[in-house]
Amino acid sequence: IDLNKCIYIADSIYDLELLNEVKYKYCPADAEPEVRDVAVSLNSKGGEGCIAELFYIVTKQFNI
Repeated sequence: IDLNKCIYIADSIYDLELLNEVKYKYCPADAEPEVRDVAVSLNSKGGEGCIAELFYIVTKQFNI
C-alpha cells in the first residue's frame, strides 16, 4: 500500500505512529490533543458525523 495515497482518521495517541506515515490525516474535533497537533481537525466530534464530514471533504478535494 502506498501510504502517500492513504487517508486515515484517528482520535487516539495509539494512532500517532500510523498518522505520521500517511499523507492525508484527519481527526474528529474531540480527538486527543496530540492527534490534533498532527492531523487536520474536523468540525464534527467522533460519532457525531465526522465520517460524513470527511467523506464530503475528500470528494471535494479529489473531485470524486
